Amino acid sequence: MKKILWNDLETGGTDPQKNAVLQIAAVIEIDGKIVDQFESKVQPYPGRTVEPKALEVTGFTMQQVATFHSPFEVYQKFDAFLNKYGQRGNKAERFIMAGYNNQFDCDFLQQWFKDISGDPCSYWDFLQMSPLDVLPTLRAMRLAGIIDTPDTKLETMCNYFGIEIKAHDALSDVLATRELTKKVFRKLWTGYQEQHWDILGPVK
Repeated sequence: MKKILWNDLETGGTDPQKNAVLQIAAVIEIDGKIVDQFESKVQPYPGRTVEPKALEVTGFTMQQVATFHSPFEVYQKFDAFLNKYGQRGNKAERFIMAGYNNQFDCDFLQQWFKDISGDPCSYWDFLQMSPLDVLPTLRAMRLAGIIDTPDTKLETMCNYFGIEIKAHDALSDVLATRELTKKVFRKLWTGYQEQHWDILGPVK
């Protein structure tokens, strides 16, 4: 089976060793079909901070953040969600990690799992070291003039490709990222196949 874990976070800043995780969303895809999804807003782990700029971006207030679920409760539920379709430490059951600027989210999740479990590899035990991220492809397409956009932010790219998104809501972002990735790669590979056919003729 081809298992992909699409994920996205809203965070209290850009430093995983300093700032908090505020919202976690994930979608599990197996053999091309979504089989389950997870979403939860989460209070900052003790000692992790929330920057004012992050509140502007997410639209959260500190009063709202105070009502979010405990990080320990969310950890248990998210860990169980991953274990339902994967298996910690079993390489044959690991997910391909996927997202938009995915390393950012994975760094935060790695630190968040480490903070709560005490194990620095707790999150990575579920994942293959083969990230799927459409952002570098879109940057190259923009540089080459294939697409004309002011930037490569997720909301900008979704608007360009006609994908509905509620920006800075983690679940909306992760679903939009999945659709965007499939649309971009399908467009690229279809074009490659057509060109390949034209140059070489039918492959027998």
